[in-house]
Amino acid sequence: MMSKCSAFLFQQIHARSCNTEHQLVDEEKKPLLGSLMMQFLKCIKIPNFCLVDGAPRILKNLYRLYDNLNRSNLLLTDRIEYEKMRKDPKYTDLGTIGSVSPEEDPMCPELLPIYCIYSPLQRSHYYITDELLLKVRLSEGYENKGIIGYAAPGYGACDAFTRIYEFYSPYSKVIQFADLEWAEKFMRGQGGHAYQGTTFAIW
Repeated sequence: MMSKCSAFLFQQIHARSCNTEHQLVDEEKKPLLGSLMMQFLKCIKIPNFCLVDGAPRILKNLYRLYDNLNRSNLLLTDRIEYEKMRKDPKYTDLGTIGSVSPEEDPMCPELLPIYCIYSPLQRSHYYITDELLLKVRLSEGYENKGIIGYAAPGYGACDAFTRIYEFYSPYSKVIQFADLEWAEKFMRGQGGHAYQGTTFAIW
């Protein structure tokens, strides 16, 4: 059985291979068909990391702020909300760290929703794509604040080459960011942060 990716590409190839009278395409369309065929073969060989046209067709900036009062890491895609919060001295503006898709996209069937969950006890936010972890955290008292966007499941999937690193410390709780230099410092023990892996990948 074909994956979503290979089925989508097969339809594209078929649509471009014949006209309404089911005759072969002319010479001008052959380069496009060749490109589609190569992508189709990639899907068959690497079903879990299907590369159709690479990144999703629509991307939105992913902004990061730090809540100085509650020592909470914040990720958001709403530009109006971001512009309002960055002017508030309560927050430290850490700028744009990359891009995410605002919706599911057939060009990247592996996209996962990024759930924003909040712990009233710790007064901190956490951003995850793992459905099982979401279920566990909600059972522990976290609140589901909704989906902020869609990300790739891992580095390189759908041409996403920006990792979101995750660290934890009793003082600052969970911190998630894309800065490799800071990730290396934290891995060496700076600030007493424990490395928890990469949460997802963005563009």
